[in-house]
Amino acid sequence: MGNLISGLNKETRVSVCLTIALLRGLVGFCFILSLLFISSFKSDKPLRAKKNSLHKPISVIFETDMGNDIDDALALDMLYKYADQGKVNILAISTNKNSEYSIQYIDVLNTWYGYPDNYDTIISVGFSTNLARLLDTPADEFSPLSGKELVKKKVKLLSMMAGNFLPGENKEYNVMKDPDAARKVFAQRPAPIVLSPFKIGMVIHYPASSIQNDFTWTKYHPVAIGFETYRTMPYDSPAWDLTAVLYAIEGDEGYFDISPSGRISVDENTYTHFQEDKNGMHLYLKINPELTGKVRARFIELITTKPKSQK
Repeated sequence: MGNLISGLNKETRVSVCLTIALLRGLVGFCFILSLLFISSFKSDKPLRAKKNSLHKPISVIFETDMGNDIDDALALDMLYKYADQGKVNILAISTNKNSEYSIQYIDVLNTWYGYPDNYDTIISVGFSTNLARLLDTPADEFSPLSGKELVKKKVKLLSMMAGNFLPGENKEYNVMKDPDAARKVFAQRPAPIVLSPFKIGMVIHYPASSIQNDFTWTKYHPVAIGFETYRTMPYDSPAWDLTAVLYAIEGDEGYFDISPSGRISVDENTYTHFQEDKNGMHLYLKINPELTGKVRARFIELITTKPKSQK
């Protein structure tokens, strides 16, 4: 199949890969820890993300469970647009879904947006599996430091879509799929962590009207096709993963309220808990009803921008 697809022209290849990947489930796994080890990180560790300078792009590793919802693709679209603007250097895109189709779809996106796989902030919008494996990794030929030492020394921020702090018994999918990994990441606190919890995406949505009206300039837009294929149109998609990207890159730009410092934990039933602690390294984003329109408008502005590769 790979040889057959590679022989097709670009537009047909995109269409075929999308059809295969989306209709067969987008369940996938791509373990790329070697890229994590050789990535270039910054050494300082402010807990809150700061306004980014165009002269100092943020180096980003994007962790995703691409295929469980369309917001992963929308969030990655945002990163490509930030990269086009010189705000981001995409070091790696890692999928923690155990299937080739997730990898194929990410490859389609990289090709279409013009960012090949040569990929200090880590953005995780899927399970914590790969992060936990990284923390368990010993020193090797890629680094004299263990995974935990490497992350603790060099990672500036871990921006995650995970957790649910709503009252009552509310589990969250990314934590529930690999709770042991989530416990390890939160407990070992390898870097400052800011969570975008479940409630954020349930309040802020990406509108179907944008998908239907803002991408008519091309027949094969992989994110628009993915959105239309994922569920019966029209539907508005919860913006869970998009918020983690927005905070990681634009930081304190007045999009969200933020919790006090504290500690996040995962109990034996996979529920997430937050305990205030002035010495804690964890924060989570909070909805400000007066700002939801601003956040949604920023998503639309970024995602509907034509990428450099298509101009």
